Amino acid sequence: MANIIKINLNEKSDYVSKFNNNILSSELNQYILEECKGYSLGSEIVMEISCNYEMNSSEKGKIIDMIRSGFGTEISEMLVNRKRNIIIDIFVFIAGIFAIIANIIFSDFPIISEFTLVVSWVLIWEGVHDLIFHGFKNKVDIERKRQLTKCKIIFK
Repeated sequence: MANIIKINLNEKSDYVSKFNNNILSSELNQYILEECKGYSLGSEIVMEISCNYEMNSSEKGKIIDMIRSGFGTEISEMLVNRKRNIIIDIFVFIAGIFAIIANIIFSDFPIISEFTLVVSWVLIWEGVHDLIFHGFKNKVDIERKRQLTKCKIIFK
């Protein structure tokens, strides 16, 4: 069974950005994301759009395009950021390993040795933590938005 996101539009300003008529309003974008949070990632989503005003077929097509391209653009941006974050996390992890090596080298100097030990574990922890937890959250967000770009959109 499909999960249904009901959208009620009272006027054109409900779905377009106040700055650009070719971009979905951020309020509607946020509403759609909030509505689909409880749905499983593999489930089918249907958007039911009800209009309280006369809307022609080209406007309906424009809304569909704005929804799909808006979430598609967000996915592209998230993928670029994800790639950059993975590189940074790996760099931080490797810096932690170098700090452990520095700890071994400076083991005759207790203060420097303790400092490099703490720094090394913090760097290693941050790199691993970000890779695992933030990477997983981003992956879920990307899949959710991918799900929205493929959803069925109907007008009532």
